Amino acid sequence: MFVAATMILANVREQTQRTGPYIKSDRMTLGYCLDADKKTAEQWSAYGFPYLVVWRQKCIEVDTGKVIHDHFKYPSLYSMSALNLAISLAILFVVWLICEWFIHRRATLTTV
Repeated sequence: MFVAATMILANVREQTQRTGPYIKSDRMTLGYCLDADKKTAEQWSAYGFPYLVVWRQKCIEVDTGKVIHDHFKYPSLYSMSALNLAISLAILFVVWLICEWFIHRRATLTTV
């Protein structure tokens, strides 16, 4: 149960990375996030483990914390979700085998 809860938590927990602050002179390197004359920062959030399934990109004004842009991206949503599910099931299967091995080992030691 603990392994299953850990796998669920790893897949639904938001992983966040913030870059910046940037000013208007950096516009050429960062793209859409710098359409204002104010200091802005990009914040990337991602969901999924071990492969990221959903990305969220925010452009935030540094001084006020106001969100200027907010985009979600779903690159290969179904294939990455299926791969994450397969890896999670494989981990659960290995943990189940190890636990069953310990139970069998303990049962044989106590009957001898």
